[in-house]
Amino acid sequence: MTLIAIRHGATKLNGEKRVRATLDPPMDPVGKQQIAETAQHFKDVPADVIHTSDLQRSIQSGAILRKAMTSKPRVKPNPALRPWDMGHFAGQKVAKVRKQIDHFYEHPDQVPPGSKESYNQFLRRYLPAVMPMIHDSKPHVLVSHNRNMHALEALAAGKGKHVDAQTLLDHPEGNTKPGGVMILDHTYTPKFYNPPASKKEATRDVGLKTPT
Repeated sequence: MTLIAIRHGATKLNGEKRVRATLDPPMDPVGKQQIAETAQHFKDVPADVIHTSDLQRSIQSGAILRKAMTSKPRVKPNPALRPWDMGHFAGQKVAKVRKQIDHFYEHPDQVPPGSKESYNQFLRRYLPAVMPMIHDSKPHVLVSHNRNMHALEALAAGKGKHVDAQTLLDHPEGNTKPGGVMILDHTYTPKFYNPPASKKEATRDVGLKTPT
């Protein structure tokens, strides 16, 4: 039916514009507020589960969403939903290492220094956990990370058949900000919105009924 992929709220590292990857900082107060605002647009989604990675910023976001949602779905952490292990790039300024990261998009079988997985290995871990959600008859809520959302954008560009590498290079930071949302179904036509947004704007962007 529909995958509602929500990027976790901001952390101190987001504010410093540093690569987060598999580092595990908690959300900061700004991030918690971002997710609280996002949650108001999705509180009536009849989901049974909120899927998260096993990193605390994702789990924390899932807990805030659950509190707002009328269906009270369980929060289910899954290590397969972790972001790409970017090795020595983690913690560095994004602007400083962006071109180096691009090299590993262009050569996706190469493993970054200090990492344990190439980009293709990340995809082989991550996508099998997500694609069944896209094609299920029920709605799914996923709390995701920037590189994971980016991968979904590239998958949408490939209409679900492949991850389009040019999308990764053309839009290196993707289209979702912390607390932002990407809606994806089996047609692989993505919809985006980034809070704060009015309920009217959210309805137009994601095609859901305005909560009452």
